[in-house]
Amino acid sequence: MRLLLAEDEKELSNAVVAVLKHNNYSVDAVYDGQSAFDWAVTGNYDGILLDIMMPKMNGIEVLQGIRARGINTPVMMLTAKAEIEDKIQGLDAGADDYLTKPFAMGELLARVRAITRRRTDYQPNVITLGNLTLNRETYEISAPKGNFKLAGKEFQMLEMLMTAQGRIISVEQFMEHIWGYDSETESSVVWVYISYLRKKLSLIEADVEIKATRGVGYSVEKRNGGEALTKPFAMGELLARVRAITRRRTDYQPNVITLGNLTLNRETYEISAPKGNFKLAGKEFQMLEMLMTAQGRIISVEQFMEHIWGYDSETESSVVWVYISYLRKKLSLIEADVEIKATRGVGYSVEKRNGGEAGL
Repeated sequence: MRLLLAEDEKELSNAVVAVLKHNNYSVDAVYDGQSAFDWAVTGNYDGILLDIMMPKMNGIEVLQGIRARGINTPVMMLTAKAEIEDKIQGLDAGADDYLTKPFAMGELLARVRAITRRRTDYQPNVITLGNLTLNRETYEISAPKGNFKLAGKEFQMLEMLMTAQGRIISVEQFMEHIWGYDSETESSVVWVYISYLRKKLSLIEADVEIKATRGVGYSVEKRNGGEALTKPFAMGELLARVRAITRRRTDYQPNVITLGNLTLNRETYEISAPKGNFKLAGKEFQMLEMLMTAQGRIISVEQFMEHIWGYDSETESSVVWVYISYLRKKLSLIEADVEIKATRGVGYSVEKRNGGEAGL
């Protein structure tokens, strides 16, 4: 969940931010009333913690302003003013709760949980979809084959997906809600965390899946089981079924991918161009398949490592550069008119070459 903290005492603000982040909240901190108003009216917060005595605008004015704009984000007032009349004024202006300084951090966290549950209808501490449960207090997912405690951003991402009830959440929404709209983090980090979650859901045999809608975003749905493959089975049938279900993971994906004069055959693992063809090794094939299906988007070294070698692999990330070199050499030998481009410090992409001699 994402919170806005408006507190002009920077030492107290830093302490509150540290506690909230330790408890898996994303927090934006501002130090005056005008900034609080400007950030709050975006409506992009699950809760606002608002001091009353601030420069430029006081907390009551900020609260009245955002309520006048129709912003219904839950607000808790944080203030040293303990008189009953002050509390009445704050609550009548639209506050949901009132916490007097000094306060215990445990009470602050409990009150934050309470006001964010009240944002719309009551939201239980445990969310269930299929055989998967997500516990908002312990940050654990559970399914028949075990459980995992999620890291902060994994938890926030899965919470967003499970509370969206099958609606698609865009990469921009994830970035803005979890990393902050002014974050310099590359948006490809969303794909990385989606991969982490998919891996954990698979390991505990959850019957839900995170679906990607190309160019739109992600949603989580209960998996519709297909026809079981009965043992003993023919290996050819197994391979055909694997190809079929992986094509259905997003939109239909053909067995042959083409870019320029280059084709990649998913069944034979061969690349072809005017001057010949090569059968790729396993990791070469996976890497080029990722690049060609990304449609020119940059794929980071971290994404290659997680998707091909596994996020818990001890292999050095320099292996990615080695395989990129192998692929570049083969593309050059068969005179493919595509190139694998490196964007320093970001990753790799594959594009149709605009004339000129190929480089290795």
